[in-house]
Amino acid sequence: MKDQRKAFTLMEMVLVMAILVVISALAYPAIDSLYASSRLTAAQDMIRARWSETRSRALSERRSYRFAVKDSTVAFKIPPDSTEFWGDGDPSSGQTPDDQKPLVMEGNLPDKVLFGNDNGTTGSGGDWRTLVTFLSDGTAKEDVEINLSTRGAGAVTLKLRASTGNSSTASLAASRSDS
Repeated sequence: MKDQRKAFTLMEMVLVMAILVVISALAYPAIDSLYASSRLTAAQDMIRARWSETRSRALSERRSYRFAVKDSTVAFKIPPDSTEFWGDGDPSSGQTPDDQKPLVMEGNLPDKVLFGNDNGTTGSGGDWRTLVTFLSDGTAKEDVEINLSTRGAGAVTLKLRASTGNSSTASLAASRSDS
């Protein structure tokens, strides 16, 4: 009569776990690249929404707002275009006539999505780089193009039209446009 085992040995368990770890490590890059295009789409939607909200706020408050990014990071910031938020100004100088609290937003792009732009200027805000300034009449100071890229999905260009404040997107692989 044979002696039957009721469990696996420790060595068998370790071997199976090692094989699962190796297979997971090999599969992770392929699975991660499947989500790259959705991260890129999420980033462009986030920026377009922030631009729209900032433009609306600039119109309603009758004050200029800046959209700026921090160099070498994925962080962005949207405060009013006044020395109170960008330098050593008087905090009371930026109040609107109806004392409406100004919109100040800070955020980050989705994981592994990066900014790229040649149109930005460095202002008095330290290491923040201003990409676009929305004026109180709903326009922007100048037309802006921002490139967003992520590994595995290519790149997308966001364009903001200064005169109308409308934004559009164009994929570098295929020229798709929305407004």
